Amino acid sequence: FLFMPLHNFNLEENLYDTVKASPSKDFPPVEGGHLWDFREINDSLLRKIKSQGTKTPFPIPSCEKEFQRFLQVTELRTIFHEEVVSTLHIEPPKECLNRWLFNQLAVPRSTTEITVFSDHQDNQTCSDDQEKNTEQQTTTEEPRNEEPLLRCPSIAKDSKVLHTQLLENLPCSIYIPWGKKNDPQAMRSAYLNYIDKAIEWVHVWSKESSDAEADKVIIDLDNLKAEINRCDNAHELRKFKPVAVAACHSEFFAGRYSKMIDPIVNRVIERAQELSAQIAALETNPNEEQVSLSVQDKNIHCFEYKRNKVTISGLHYLKLTELYRLHNHKTDEEMEEQQE
Repeated sequence: FLFMPLHNFNLEENLYDTVKASPSKDFPPVEGGHLWDFREINDSLLRKIKSQGTKTPFPIPSCEKEFQRFLQVTELRTIFHEEVVSTLHIEPPKECLNRWLFNQLAVPRSTTEITVFSDHQDNQTCSDDQEKNTEQQTTTEEPRNEEPLLRCPSIAKDSKVLHTQLLENLPCSIYIPWGKKNDPQAMRSAYLNYIDKAIEWVHVWSKESSDAEADKVIIDLDNLKAEINRCDNAHELRKFKPVAVAACHSEFFAGRYSKMIDPIVNRVIERAQELSAQIAALETNPNEEQVSLSVQDKNIHCFEYKRNKVTISGLHYLKLTELYRLHNHKTDEEMEEQQE
């Protein structure tokens, strides 16, 4: 929940005061939008928890565990960044690792069999009246894991979420700044650099093992560069982008790129599994954890734990309070007693 944006511009400016003054069970209406409402909880589940002594599925809040998760994800980001830079010589895409984390949130907690649909299209032939199957179904086995973040690190092997993101940025970025998208010189420079990086990889692979196909690939790429250099028209140059991408992601390149990416993904998965086991074995006492809360200007709430700070808006603080009330192991009476 702390990944929420600090400001929500589609809400009324005075909404914080309105919500704060209203009972939590009676949220005020918001013109032109809607306010959160987390009140719908399975009644039978609540009755079992409160009257039948069933073990609650809600986690016991622990700042220490959340702090350790923060350190773990930070470590994984560092490992991933270092592996990508040293192996692929590119900067990893900004949202690459986040996509892998979100991928795991879709994995059910209550089963060990996980069905994954990959992004790769099947190569099977289909009749005219039969749609082509665009999703390849696979199943992976992973021990049951109650972790909210690193629930199933190995999902990256089946969903290929990390592979896909990295492949899209190889051999390098072909991005052209927005203000220069119609500039022939900027376009030509980006396309030529893209092809040159691909040629560099071909030379590296040729040194590792002789490959007769490599010479032909280099000749084809040199010819493509010559065509780009002869073109001065922005409209015509734009047509070379898909051609360059296709040439640098041919079968010759794709298989070799994947072999370089596999060890990176495996390294991240292995470390994530180790960290997940460490969190599972971590013993904490939430009653002894000291968290300070201060309210700053414009209703900004600042939490501090072990000299680490997180700031959220007052409106999001109320939202988190409501979520905490509904999704934790304590009853409403215990919550009110704690607040007093």
